[in-house]
Amino acid sequence: MSRVYSNENFPLDVVWKLREAGHDILTTAEAGKANRGINDAQVLHYAKAHERILVTLNKADFEHLHRVTRDHEGIIVCDLFDFDSMARRIHEALAARSAARNILITVSSTGFTRSQRP
Repeated sequence: MSRVYSNENFPLDVVWKLREAGHDILTTAEAGKANRGINDAQVLHYAKAHERILVTLNKADFEHLHRVTRDHEGIIVCDLFDFDSMARRIHEALAARSAARNILITVSSTGFTRSQRP
């Protein structure tokens, strides 16, 4: 399954559900990066350096980083809704993800969309 890095604000309930689905998820706390005031660009850099797709609730900032960052392993941004649905949609998005990097996946209550970096 997929290697994922969850941003500091990401719900642990969803992390656990994705682990149950077989994904390898490293949380910010497990990486020793929690409560350190690390900026979003550094978070994305850490995910890339460890070959992990970043998953976050911080949609606006990471959509911007997707547009301006030359290379990343992938970003999944989520609109907050119930944890079961969020985990299911992320799992579906990861399963449908092509091998191409630099993809932004937006997960919402209605499904997911993918876009390449312009």
